[in-house]
Amino acid sequence: MFLGNIPLGAGLSSSAALEMGTVLALAKLYGIEKDKTTMAKIGQKAEHTFAGCPCGLLDQASSLYGKEGALVKSDFRYCQFENVDLGPTVAFMMVKSNAKHALVDGAYASRRQACEDAAKYFAGVLKKGNVTHLRDVTMAEWVLYRGGLSETTAKRAVHPIGEDERVLQGAALLDKGDLKGFGALMYDSHESSRNWFENSCEELDAIVDAAKAIPEVYGARLSGGGFGGSCCLLVDPAAADAISAKITKEYKAKFGDEPTCSVIQPSDGAHLV
Repeated sequence: MFLGNIPLGAGLSSSAALEMGTVLALAKLYGIEKDKTTMAKIGQKAEHTFAGCPCGLLDQASSLYGKEGALVKSDFRYCQFENVDLGPTVAFMMVKSNAKHALVDGAYASRRQACEDAAKYFAGVLKKGNVTHLRDVTMAEWVLYRGGLSETTAKRAVHPIGEDERVLQGAALLDKGDLKGFGALMYDSHESSRNWFENSCEELDAIVDAAKAIPEVYGARLSGGGFGGSCCLLVDPAAADAISAKITKEYKAKFGDEPTCSVIQPSDGAHLV
């Protein structure tokens, strides 16, 4: 029997949570010893072969490497994971829209293919080392050489290039306790999703736009793969009720129904009890 409180279709990695819980249980039941990264890859393979979604390793690894009060900084080239403290004065608010989240209709796969095509293009035009992924491309290089790509492929490629840079900047800002600076990067990330990767939607954009007008919200972006689901807000927890009320009021005025707002704190990853 599986029990859980992650809303289905909310874009909050319910499938990864189920996969990691199952892997841990079966490993215990049959006396199998696997490290966390290997377990995460087993869950990823299930997504690829059973669900038909060519996802990365983010959701599964985050489900296992989580730590109370910290974020997971992931390097997927080397499969290295470390925790970055978030700090005690903030929390996240997940705002679930009523736009159903789905990644298996081809939209996610087409964007992944565009990024792979762009990486091959940059490998051919950049005069440096071995370029294998878009993480090897800087924003300046994208600006310089984007003309050799189709407009759509260029737009898709700039999003992960920017995201890689934002992750490094964000970790450095958290080390200094600069929560507002980190929040600004969250807003930048959402704008990149909205304008370049085009994996947002009207409902998610409305939530982020409403959040920008609330001083106690430091940052906001769509959660996970987008295409519906939820937004993640970095908030002052003391103002959570007021934030929820304002977001709900604006969302209901625009769409006629209410989102679901939940305050959450980072916790330890999946483990046996």
